[in-house]
Amino acid sequence: MPVIQHDRLQGLIAKLLVANGASEEEAQIVSRHSVAANLAGHDSHGVIQIPIYIDRIHKGHIVPGAPFEIKQESPTSTVIDGNWGFGYVVSERATRMTIEKAKANNVAACTIVRQSHIGRVAAYPLMAAREGMIAIMTADSGKVWATCR
Repeated sequence: MPVIQHDRLQGLIAKLLVANGASEEEAQIVSRHSVAANLAGHDSHGVIQIPIYIDRIHKGHIVPGAPFEIKQESPTSTVIDGNWGFGYVVSERATRMTIEKAKANNVAACTIVRQSHIGRVAAYPLMAAREGMIAIMTADSGKVWATCR
């Protein structure tokens, strides 16, 4: 089995994604998370998913460049519509927003609807841990769920 250095693999994946409609920023985020999943030993959520994502782009199940819409917001909560964008991109941005809200208010929560596969769920609580926080992340099976009113 060939061995490819992680940084080279990230670059190859990013090029594949850009060639299939992703922006450079989206491609970098998806490739970074995918390779990180493999490096963490979670191969089922790593680079093996890339052909599936490309197929989903062509079928319209992943929408590169989809708008990130805040549907509801308070100082401690956010409801986001990902509009079927790359789940990695939507979840990473939402996690960063939630971390900032928790820094200001000691606690925060976020829910996201209509995003694609988010990869290795552990990646997002680890973002919070690096900021000295505790986070819990859950995900559904990709079906549309009702938003809070």
